[in-house]
Amino acid sequence: MDSKQLAAQVQEYVVAFRHELHEHPELSMEEVWTTDRIVKELESMGLTVHRFEPTGAMADIKGGKPGKTVALRADIDALPVEEHTGLPFASKIDGVMHACGHDTHAAMLMGAAKALVSVKDEIPGTVRLIFQPAEETVQGAKALVKQGALEGVDMIFGQHIAAMMPVGAVATVAGPSAAASDHFGIKVHGKGCHGAMPNTGVDATLAAANVVTALQSIVSREIAPAEPAVVTVGRFVSGTKNNIVSGEAEMAGTVRTFDRELRKSMPERIERIAKEIAAAYRCTADVEYEFAVDVLINDQHATDITLGALKKVAADPRMILTNLPRQMGAEDFAEYTPVVPGSFAMLGGGGEYPQHSDKFCIDERCFETGVAFLIQVAFDALNA
Repeated sequence: MDSKQLAAQVQEYVVAFRHELHEHPELSMEEVWTTDRIVKELESMGLTVHRFEPTGAMADIKGGKPGKTVALRADIDALPVEEHTGLPFASKIDGVMHACGHDTHAAMLMGAAKALVSVKDEIPGTVRLIFQPAEETVQGAKALVKQGALEGVDMIFGQHIAAMMPVGAVATVAGPSAAASDHFGIKVHGKGCHGAMPNTGVDATLAAANVVTALQSIVSREIAPAEPAVVTVGRFVSGTKNNIVSGEAEMAGTVRTFDRELRKSMPERIERIAKEIAAAYRCTADVEYEFAVDVLINDQHATDITLGALKKVAADPRMILTNLPRQMGAEDFAEYTPVVPGSFAMLGGGGEYPQHSDKFCIDERCFETGVAFLIQVAFDALNA
């Protein structure tokens, strides 16, 4: 089995399928057309497909020999971004774009499926193909685990295309590799009044603004300098008119951590600061906190298999990166790894613009490396 040769044979197919998906992006948990298209393609390969609710699908490629079951996962949702790439296959859906590359993930997994089906008699076990919805809202992996996506699975692997990383470069690291991502919302309550007579009210805007500032002290003064953490307030709303002291202010933000014990402590830290700062300005504060997605921890054994596969498919050993810094961005592949051992890799996609940009565009030559990796890691894991 030559994974690089198989990937080269399906390259045109992968590119064409990617273009089709890119033209028809759909938001998280709304990937109806995408799921239908994936199901149709898998069924054309002679595979029996299981649909998830409300969207997403999986299929098993049963090899010619008995053995373990290894899962390969790709996400399929897009973002609420208006595309400005000028590509001939640009999004046909207003305000929605595959600005994170999930269309490339799905296309590469479909190419790997086509290649694996062509050599299924050589497969020593079963390869499960998982096309997951709603990664962007970190709902998809949890939903699929609840619906049995990992039943009978011994190990799971995935990859993410990385914009502005050299084309064909590959990377992986054992242990924590993507941060936990959680959300908070704070409402500060004061008393509205005329802007010319602020002494007659209680200024929620002033109190809330100081809450925003004070929250930054969590990272700078409460957490060890060597421990990565981020507290970001991304939304702040207060007031209705320039001459009215606002009686209520709202903010919402995100928290990123790598340490699970630190993660558990963040709600208390945020609530303490919000309520006590608000009280200092004669206001009150209500805090809501949601644990959204766990830290992604790559299993050591699975990562060893991943690295071995990457060494076999990389065009140049110098393109294999094992010292990438841990990223503060989240990845809901993390929800699979507490259930079964797994590992996640990064694939260089080139381009000038980052993920989530309205001009995000990658170099499709990288698909051959990505498809070859999926084929190789499945074989290597089944033979491990």
